[in-house]
Amino acid sequence: MRIPLDKIIVGKFRVREKLDDEHIEEIAESFKQDGQWEPIIVRPSREKVGYYELIAGEHRVEAAKRIGWKDIEATVKDVDDVEAGFLAIKTNLIRRGTSEVEEGQAIYNYMTKYNLDQKTVAKKLGKDESWVSRRLALVLKICDEVREALLDGSITYTQAVIISQISPKKGELKPEHVNKQKQLLKIILEKQRKKKKRLCFL
Repeated sequence: MRIPLDKIIVGKFRVREKLDDEHIEEIAESFKQDGQWEPIIVRPSREKVGYYELIAGEHRVEAAKRIGWKDIEATVKDVDDVEAGFLAIKTNLIRRGTSEVEEGQAIYNYMTKYNLDQKTVAKKLGKDESWVSRRLALVLKICDEVREALLDGSITYTQAVIISQISPKKGELKPEHVNKQKQLLKIILEKQRKKKKRLCFL
């Protein structure tokens, strides 16, 4: 069904930290040439009658607005917050449009908000527990400098996960762990600079 764009509430189930403006322009151009191939996913708003909460498809919504569309094709699912959250994460995983940090943050948010364990999350997402654990490590077990290096592409996801192992098994990172992580990060970056390539063994 088609629903008015001004009746869509965006943000509650957002997975990405920010939208990709270039990707929005690409979708907008595709919409103009070929129309909409795939519907967005929404659910009826629990708070505003006649409105819908966006679960998946924020880039498509923004693209439609840019080219002046008044409505958009949508699949409406009547699901609770937990199911809607997982559906948002799974949709983004399939599209491969999110970073590992964004995935980890989204998973952590839902785990803490709804008191879910890693086993439950892994089952819901169709992943193994180690996959969930590695994503969470990027949120809970690396210092800001390592996270920034990962986000700007200076180090790989695998390297960040390895650095995350320098952390307490429980509780928050302590200054001694942060310092050791920074030291290892510095070593990795320096070796990569000298070799002018990524370290394959990390």
